[in-house]
Amino acid sequence: MFTILLGAIALAAAACGGGSGDTGSSAHPPPVLSASAVAYLPSKAHALTAAGLGREIQRPALTAALARWGFRSAAERSFQGESHRLTVVDSRTLDFTAAAGARAYVGYVHTHAAVYLGVYPTVLPFRSAGRSGWMFRAQSCACPHATALWLGVTSAGPRVTWLEINGPDATAATLRALADQAP
Repeated sequence: MFTILLGAIALAAAACGGGSGDTGSSAHPPPVLSASAVAYLPSKAHALTAAGLGREIQRPALTAALARWGFRSAAERSFQGESHRLTVVDSRTLDFTAAAGARAYVGYVHTHAAVYLGVYPTVLPFRSAGRSGWMFRAQSCACPHATALWLGVTSAGPRVTWLEINGPDATAATLRALADQAP
């Protein structure tokens, strides 16, 4: 739930233009999960910047790290709506100048999982469509109707694939099936 809240804040910031200190790349945004992959939810796609990625987790140092790792560009497609299947899907693609940068970002998410997902997330190795990285399951709250939040972050070559899902059908298998469709 924590990441969803941060994602909503990031979407609002992006809609407002990101501010004058926002740094990004002039490279074309990379592809993200197609709207037809979760056709039952409305979605919006937009570019992401290094500064925005750092702001959303309140870690400005991430912006500088992304620059060191050769961050080129990123994009996000956010799906959200009422459904008895999934209610939130967040697909991101980050491109770096080299595979080492992509691996460094995946490693950063792994070592900072609590920042993204709250304390004590379940962490498992994850492979999808020839990419490797990590799968995380956030601790569920004891709230009525609470659903699982899953995140998969993988890389292959200079590209990172990030996929987050939440909703009644959010499982490791659902995450893997959607991740296999993501660029």
